[in-house]
Amino acid sequence: MTIFKKIDKVILETIILLAIGLSLYAILTKAYEQGINDPLYGTDIFALKKEAVDKYNTYLFSGLALVGFILQVAVTFFKSKIINKIYSWKVYFVVFISGVAVFSFLSSGLVWLGTRLAKQEWLPKVIAAQVDIYHVSKRIVINRGLRDDQLLISDQRKLQAIRKINFALAGRYLKQIDGVLELEPGSADYNSRIRRLERYFEK
Repeated sequence: MTIFKKIDKVILETIILLAIGLSLYAILTKAYEQGINDPLYGTDIFALKKEAVDKYNTYLFSGLALVGFILQVAVTFFKSKIINKIYSWKVYFVVFISGVAVFSFLSSGLVWLGTRLAKQEWLPKVIAAQVDIYHVSKRIVINRGLRDDQLLISDQRKLQAIRKINFALAGRYLKQIDGVLELEPGSADYNSRIRRLERYFEK
């Protein structure tokens, strides 16, 4: 085969090593999801999201590893047609560095693809898990710092303390929702943040 005339066994095995090594590294190290150690309210949504991302990345990198194993089988099968060594160590060094660069770029692409595919799975689950705290936050904002069951309180000093506590709680809830949905912090205004979340929770 003409393809083997300029590619020797050393180059092929370098490519195979990079493909399999990168894949195993990515599968074993898994993904890290920002917020996994943050204080949570309700379901452990960041762990749920991380599980989906890890699953799809494992699928993709397992596919890359499989390509490496198939190449190894091909090298073994066609070993009589492959020259063991053609070039000097300088050429192999350039091939190795170039391979690292190419596979690093490929790795970033696979992680991006895995993250996008995983989002289709985790987004509905995360939204469902955050419905309650979203509505609690919304009612606090609409009622200017009060829950629905606190609207009849008339003591102004008590109301001031309650509003402070409730707005702090709503802020933590909204921060968690923004974080897991990968939304920029944006405006500090609670009304604006609630309006931004309506497209997720008010369908």
